[in-house]
Amino acid sequence: MEENKIWEQKLHSKVLTLYESGIKNLNELVHHCEGAQPKDIDAILSVISNSPRNITRDSIYKNKFFFQLPASNPLFYQWWFTLETQDKLSNLLLEKGNEQHIACLGTPTIAAAMAS
Repeated sequence: MEENKIWEQKLHSKVLTLYESGIKNLNELVHHCEGAQPKDIDAILSVISNSPRNITRDSIYKNKFFFQLPASNPLFYQWWFTLETQDKLSNLLLEKGNEQHIACLGTPTIAAAMAS
């Protein structure tokens, strides 16, 4: 039962993150939700789209940090993680470790995502 609740929370967080990043179509959301059932995604989408939107730290991070980054530059070996990758890595690190003991050396986009 606990695993089910954790899965639902992660799915809700995922759908919310995708929704806030501009993906609001059920078919597109299903593609990004790692095999979750469309009926579950649709239920979450209904709740999210019908609730008043508050500005979250996550959306502030995306607007103030991620979308302000310069373009990737292969000449200087400068590449950025996508928002989806940042979300996955941040969640994985936070699930596996103690958030007060995680260092992100050479990965400023992951550090900023985790801080948000």
